[in-house]
Amino acid sequence: MAFEFKFSADQPHQKAAVDGVLELFEGFSASHVEGTILDEVFPNLPDAEMLDEEWLAENLGFVQGQHNTQYPAAPVPMRGLEMGAEADGMMLDGVSNDSHRAPHFTVEMETGTGKTYVYFRSMHELYRRHGFRKFIIVVPSVAIMEGVKKSFEITRKHFEELYGVTNFRLIEYDGARLGQLRNFAQSQTPVVMVMTMQSFNTANRNFYKPTEKLAGARLPYQWVQETRPIVILDEPQNMGSEKAREAIRTLKPLFVLRYSATHCPGETPNTVYRLTPLEAFRQGLVKQIEVVGISDLSGLNVPQFRIEEITRNPITAKVKTLVMQDGVSTEQLVTLKSGDDLFRKTKNPDHQGFVVESIGVAKDDLPGFVRFENGEEFGTGDEVIGSRTEIWRAQIRETIQTHFERQRQLRAKGVKVLSLFFIDRVANYQGQPGTIRKLFEEEYAKLQPLHTDGPVLDARDVHRGYFASKKVKDREVVSDELQKADSDEAKETFKLIMREKERLLSFEEPVSFIFAHSALKEGWDNPNVFQICTLNQTVSSTKKRQEIGRGLRLCVDQDGNRPEGFNLNILTVIANESYESYVANLQQNYADDGEGAPPPPKKPSQAVARRRDELFQGEAFQAFWQKLCKRLAYRIEVDTDVLVDEAVAALKTAKFPQPVMTVSRGQFIVRQYEVRLEKVIGEAAVLQIHTRDSRAESQPSLGLTSASTSQQQVVLHEKQDLSTKFPVGDARRQHFRKWKLQRVWEQYGEARIKFDNEVEVSPSEPYRFEVQVTLAKAPVTVLAEAHAQPIPDFIGRAAGETDLTRATLIRIFQSLPDDVKEKLLINPEGWTNVFVATLHDVLADHVARRVEYFGETSDIGPAEEFFGAEVKQPQRELIEDQTGKALYDRVQIDSDVERTFVEQSLRSDGDHIAVYFKFPPKFKLGLPRVIGNYNPDWGVVRLAGEHTRVELVRETKGSENEATLRFASEKRKILAARRYFKALGIDYRVVTGETERYWDAEGTSATGAPGLFGGAGG
Repeated sequence: MAFEFKFSADQPHQKAAVDGVLELFEGFSASHVEGTILDEVFPNLPDAEMLDEEWLAENLGFVQGQHNTQYPAAPVPMRGLEMGAEADGMMLDGVSNDSHRAPHFTVEMETGTGKTYVYFRSMHELYRRHGFRKFIIVVPSVAIMEGVKKSFEITRKHFEELYGVTNFRLIEYDGARLGQLRNFAQSQTPVVMVMTMQSFNTANRNFYKPTEKLAGARLPYQWVQETRPIVILDEPQNMGSEKAREAIRTLKPLFVLRYSATHCPGETPNTVYRLTPLEAFRQGLVKQIEVVGISDLSGLNVPQFRIEEITRNPITAKVKTLVMQDGVSTEQLVTLKSGDDLFRKTKNPDHQGFVVESIGVAKDDLPGFVRFENGEEFGTGDEVIGSRTEIWRAQIRETIQTHFERQRQLRAKGVKVLSLFFIDRVANYQGQPGTIRKLFEEEYAKLQPLHTDGPVLDARDVHRGYFASKKVKDREVVSDELQKADSDEAKETFKLIMREKERLLSFEEPVSFIFAHSALKEGWDNPNVFQICTLNQTVSSTKKRQEIGRGLRLCVDQDGNRPEGFNLNILTVIANESYESYVANLQQNYADDGEGAPPPPKKPSQAVARRRDELFQGEAFQAFWQKLCKRLAYRIEVDTDVLVDEAVAALKTAKFPQPVMTVSRGQFIVRQYEVRLEKVIGEAAVLQIHTRDSRAESQPSLGLTSASTSQQQVVLHEKQDLSTKFPVGDARRQHFRKWKLQRVWEQYGEARIKFDNEVEVSPSEPYRFEVQVTLAKAPVTVLAEAHAQPIPDFIGRAAGETDLTRATLIRIFQSLPDDVKEKLLINPEGWTNVFVATLHDVLADHVARRVEYFGETSDIGPAEEFFGAEVKQPQRELIEDQTGKALYDRVQIDSDVERTFVEQSLRSDGDHIAVYFKFPPKFKLGLPRVIGNYNPDWGVVRLAGEHTRVELVRETKGSENEATLRFASEKRKILAARRYFKALGIDYRVVTGETERYWDAEGTSATGAPGLFGGAGG
């Protein structure tokens, strides 16, 4: 069977991310784009149609209100950077964008949780619901482009089956093949074009030049502009420069969707969905992490070379190293400049051959460095000339050893293990002597004979390196590095790593160790990377997260499925610094994102929970398991009459969106500014800013005279920008951009100042200029006039989503009051969405109340498959068991409620407990599909007398009252689980961490009185 990735259409976090985008356009009618032809170009919207910003802002507020624990109560205003700057209409050295404005919306998803899948699915939904068909994906690198192309390829079949759409296609922009832009613009079927930012971020690119390859007067970029494309920014934190923003605006997008994992603060406008690292780890959507830190080796614990400081003017490096004096070595501070011989300065024989070639000053997230003529290079965080090679060797050895151990554990599951190395310099792998490559092959040759459970492979056959080619001058896009590879081996490596992920995951392919420099920092990942070894100097914690992200995705087996079980999805990072230092920096980066960090990665030795076999083999646990492992059949007695009544009642009170129309009015005026210098105090200038506009002169009847004239005094220091002296939101911030005070001096006895824009001002020579301004009044929102619109097949859509028959759905619709039916004519698409979602919830509630379990169909397998002898739980919090009655010596807890339950309720009752355990994630009850599977929390066997045991399943929540649970799906699962365990003869109950008598049956309080849920006590 050929390898094929499998995808689930029912991942809740992915569906939520898609829905967040779709709800922005609630009420938009697809009829606006059907059959629109503009000079042979099929746009997403005709040029005259606009997306009203006030309407979008209202929908944004609704979307953010659905996630009020993650978003502010009020939506972020869609202005300034978020909407696209209102510039002077020119950009990129003369390429016009007509001051285009486009709303930006952000989706943040932790690496490895399916970000690319989400935006491809969003495209399909936008096409299905609204007819949008022109999409552009902008990526910052070739690696990300290749990842996007691969994702499109491997998800194509999945989306065809999900949507029945087979005509979605992807084209790769290449400046050498501009004819494809005509195909993109004229396509009547959905088309996705992927571009690197470098291919259109300067005016000298072919994208902006006349060409014979496109007939007519249009320039290449104008074909794209007329389609009004929906632009997807993949990893937009790499496209935040002013030049990049201008280039994106040149595409004239209808709107922009930004998808990122490691965003930059302040660069997440209008967030519609956010899956934080904390939630990703909590929900088990990514691998857990453990860290092995190697920073100090025996006998090499004295730093021999450490950069203390790099100075400018002149550029020198102050380093601490060992200096020989009279045969005695002492650590001293040595100053180096370009051309210095370290041996001559220190007389230390270990420093022979170390002549300074260059010194680099730290910039952005790159460290300062000292590079020597012998090829060695050291950053501001590096230590030890003598031991660096040995630290590398120790890291490589640890990585290979961990790799072999993981492969031994996972081979039977059909999972091939990969390891990824990040190296400091390409020459250390590809060059001569290729120190890192040499160390790897030596250590692999030593360790391979010790692991005889797999094939015997030569060290040279199991590793490959991918390093991005340098950009070729005058090439428009470096998309096809395959054509520029300088050897057959390099071409084969590029294909294997970047394009043939399936082959790389196959046991038939010997390569399982990958070396990279920075090309795989973002955009590339592989689900079966289990080890990441950092042989480079990772300075920033953001870079740490990017590197870790290459291995966070959950693993797959040889059939493309995700196997379940303990100890499968653990990522081990072998770091070239101490564990404490690595974790501290990584946690700080998570904390800086403002959403709290996941629990810190554990050291491998601290992350193991060991099974207590005397309890596992004991009669109490084994008898309990014999009940728990039974699969039950179920039947659902759907009462159609009741279901119809429930659905009609819910739809009567449902809130159906109504199309609204916003009437906006504005006043066009001319505003005049006068900048006058009053005096100079030292290097500070005291300015008077006088503002006057045409309202008072042209329309005094409006009563605006008081607002039309104003004067403000400003004190400005050298290098300060005048725009910063005005409040955020004040138009003057925009009008005085680039007014930075450059110089203060005196000329002919009069003070004078000059700004960066060449404007000069003195007390006798003020500077005046005018700008054109549109003053908008508060918009008025009114209901749109009802008119006939095409009605979608809402019955068919509801049948596909709920499995209800068309006859039942038609009956529900016919039973609705006329005023509810009439709303369908006003806003067909919005009405249909509410109709389907409401019916789904009604059906799920109906089934949860009526599902009945009976008989045993099978069992789910032996306990050993669920409760391993040793369980690694890195990144999850483990607490020591104090009772001796836990199935493992350490207990995993996922919340404060669970901690309290273990440390208070179970610990205080320890004398009466035979055994207790946390249900593993693999253990799920088979509930009806409309409800979803359910993983309970705790199993407890309690001694109720000398010869009596009570078997309990307890669900821990913040309240025992189901009505307070946040999500309706939780309530349904608890309701169905209660029926399931009753059929098994097991007592089930919801408790809190502080429930005093957690062992009482549901409905029984401490005094024997009926409890919150009613029912019998016992």
